[in-house]
Amino acid sequence: MIKRETYLSKLRELKDIQIIKVVAGVRRCGKSTLLELYRDELLQLGVAAENIQFYNLEVIVVRYFLHFVTCGKFHSNLTY
Repeated sequence: MIKRETYLSKLRELKDIQIIKVVAGVRRCGKSTLLELYRDELLQLGVAAENIQFYNLEVIVVRYFLHFVTCGKFHSNLTY
């Protein structure tokens, strides 16, 4: 695992600022890994796990897709 110090330091700077932090980028560039590293740092600093929210939207989209495929509703819900 590559530790992205530049990006981690930016997240550290924004830690106590009351804004939502969003990490965006192309697929498979390390966004989830970066946030997992940052989550581990926050936990080590004593931030309660219930105060850290992490949403992997790819997993959510895949589950949504699989739901419609398995229910046979996928094709009827496509918009062209």
